[in-house]
Amino acid sequence: MNGEMFWTCVLSALLALLFLLIIILFLHLRALARRYKTFMTASDGFSLEKALWDLQSELAFLREELQKNRQVLADLQQKMQRALQAVGFVRFNAFSNTGGELSFSLAVLDGEAGGVVLSSIYGREESKIYAKPVSGGKPSYALSGEEEEAIRKAMLLLQGKTGIGGAAGR
Repeated sequence: MNGEMFWTCVLSALLALLFLLIIILFLHLRALARRYKTFMTASDGFSLEKALWDLQSELAFLREELQKNRQVLADLQQKMQRALQAVGFVRFNAFSNTGGELSFSLAVLDGEAGGVVLSSIYGREESKIYAKPVSGGKPSYALSGEEEEAIRKAMLLLQGKTGIGGAAGR
């Protein structure tokens, strides 16, 4: 009977150890449940779950706004191509008997190199102004050397090949 007593004691000790483990696990589970409840509901009644739902709906709203802003930006970029973006300016003496370089050619181009070149010819008795259309950087009419120079300066600005003051006259 000594063997039976030994096994009974061992099993009883094992049972007591398992019971103690169950109690410890129960206490840990209760502490975790309390911490979870505190985490999910703050003292002011604000729920973390509600905060996450609010953030998710705000994120959806921001995504919509971002898409709208992208479309507005694309529209603005398209309009900017048609806006005047580059100016080329050349002053010159149209006649040898006048001084001060009072004549000029002015090229004004949009992002697609379309626009106009204006020339003012100053004389002692009269002044005349001419306008010639430009499309794709090419004129529709024959140009003077000064008009070609004004267009060249404007095209350099469009291509970003000149710095500040690149459109100034000679």
